[in-house]
Amino acid sequence: DHGGATGYLVGEENQGLPYMFIMMNAARFSVGLEGIGLSERAYQHAVAYVIPSLEEGFGLPPLEAMRYATPVIAARASCIPEILGEGAEYFDPYDIHSMAQTMQRIVSDQRLRESLVRIGISNILPRYSWKTMTEETHEVYQRA
Repeated sequence: DHGGATGYLVGEENQGLPYMFIMMNAARFSVGLEGIGLSERAYQHAVAYVIPSLEEGFGLPPLEAMRYATPVIAARASCIPEILGEGAEYFDPYDIHSMAQTMQRIVSDQRLRESLVRIGISNILPRYSWKTMTEETHEVYQRA
């Protein structure tokens, strides 16, 4: 038992993933990888949400984590940095040590975690609300 940590993993196993799980369990992370949804309770009890995806369609899972005031650690890849901006801490997705160092930094720095949550809630989430999306989509249809 590693302190009751929960991790979700999808896809082919490779050399980096066992190390990543050991690190996550030791740090008591709740982690989501592409295609996995986490419950509200998991987000609320997580130290951080880690998204190591190399490709994302848009990035809804990390936005969901932000909604629950969970700091986000993300791969600097695909659309994620554009979507999350300054509201996440990033790592090189091709370097397991970069991911581990970033995770350790988040675990050990409460001010950084609080800052990421504050930025996510105040600056990032307002850009991507369902209400805004609905209004903008309606406006496009009205012009068509």
